[in-house]
Amino acid sequence: MRNRQSLTMSLVVGAMLLAAPMMAQAGGTIKGKVTFSGKVPAPKEFAFGKFPNADFCKKNESKSADGNTRLLKEVEVDGSKGLKNAVVAVTDIQDKGFVDGAKKAAPQNVVAELCEFKPFTGIAVSLGMFHVENHDADPDDPKSKEGVLHNPHSFDQLGAKSS
Repeated sequence: MRNRQSLTMSLVVGAMLLAAPMMAQAGGTIKGKVTFSGKVPAPKEFAFGKFPNADFCKKNESKSADGNTRLLKEVEVDGSKGLKNAVVAVTDIQDKGFVDGAKKAAPQNVVAELCEFKPFTGIAVSLGMFHVENHDADPDDPKSKEGVLHNPHSFDQLGAKSS
């Protein structure tokens, strides 16, 4: 009799668990690899002569062989075509605790060093904050010894550029 009651109770509880909607818990892990197909585009080129502090910015290692052009690699891949600085977005999150926590999270930190913003790719919550530190100062230029003038800005990006 006791075994029959235990079996019946187990079946009832099991049926209730199967019938109940599954609740998502805040947190988790997504693992994977983002790969790039096709030919990697050439770096974008920016003439140092157009920079307000050209002589200082030429100290950056990402430049052409003649040293007159800043090179910006927007796409970087490793030997297995793994895409560097990829962003994977999970949309339509309904968990209020997670969303509220993301809004309160520390802002994305961006550092300007030798006229380059690092990291190149970053994430900020919509209407959230990001923090930029300018480590560039040119003691040889009177107008920039306190700090080289930079103009950081951000863009909203939804999905791939090709979509």
